[in-house]
Amino acid sequence: MTHQNQEPFADELRSILEAHYGLRLLKATPLFGGEEALIWQVSSSLGPLVVRMSPAHRSPVRLQQVHQVLLALAPVLPPVLAPLQAPDGSTLLFYHGQAVELFPFISGEQLDRENARLRQAAARLLAHLHTTLVPQTQHAASLARKRVVGERQSQTPLDPPGLHDPDLDRWYRTLREHPHTFTVGLIHGDYYPRNLLTQGERIVAVLDWDDLHPDFLMQEVAWASWEFGKTATSDDWHLDRVQAFLQDYREAGGPCKAEEYHTIIHFVRWRLREELRYHHFAQIETSSPSNPDAAGQVRAFERLRAYKAIFI
Repeated sequence: MTHQNQEPFADELRSILEAHYGLRLLKATPLFGGEEALIWQVSSSLGPLVVRMSPAHRSPVRLQQVHQVLLALAPVLPPVLAPLQAPDGSTLLFYHGQAVELFPFISGEQLDRENARLRQAAARLLAHLHTTLVPQTQHAASLARKRVVGERQSQTPLDPPGLHDPDLDRWYRTLREHPHTFTVGLIHGDYYPRNLLTQGERIVAVLDWDDLHPDFLMQEVAWASWEFGKTATSDDWHLDRVQAFLQDYREAGGPCKAEEYHTIIHFVRWRLREELRYHHFAQIETSSPSNPDAAGQVRAFERLRAYKAIFI
């Protein structure tokens, strides 16, 4: 569910930021689209910036680790926006128990996945991200995702109807027992159209790195191929778009091995089930809103079972 940022930009927060970063902040305008953070665009003595306030559950230590990765990536990958550093070198501060960060503001539109050239650009950028992130993995091994693919955070009831698949369970157990058969590295963790800003047919920013973590690269490649290739009803995919996305990723130097591509369908179905599990049990435990895509995702989980392989 899209979070609508309607919080006013407090004068107290403005003063704290100005003192910490040594700049002047002027007009602040709420930005919309963040799913959990509060975000404002502000005019400043350094030019337009974004103020981002993370929810209290986000670990500041982990955010600082993510920032170090972004600072390393930004000079070589322009769509990666590094956080602003204060004179003391810090990249965040605390306001009422919540971490606050400053980023450069860049204007753009959310990526239109109906645009074939933008889908191609997204696949190529993902390949470049993975290639650049692999050397960073050993320096960021402590980065942990709140919700790791394939692992539940606590004991939960039985799966909802339609999600039982012992064969898929066996496949994933085997995968976890032999992880070195796959390419592992840092992944963005939420690489989909809403987190990519575009100007014309160029991607100018990759947003929301909060889920950066080490994982199977193919897990992200597979899920991205679903996000950029799925139908409007989220219950199937355009196979030609999926194949093109995978081919573009591979041709751009994506580091996954050729044999890993045979597991695309398994990874997509596993992630579909994890998304459904997460929303289902979150709704039970916290009375959160239902997942509007749930019915389509259940149908997709079943339909993709019939696919034997995707040839690229």
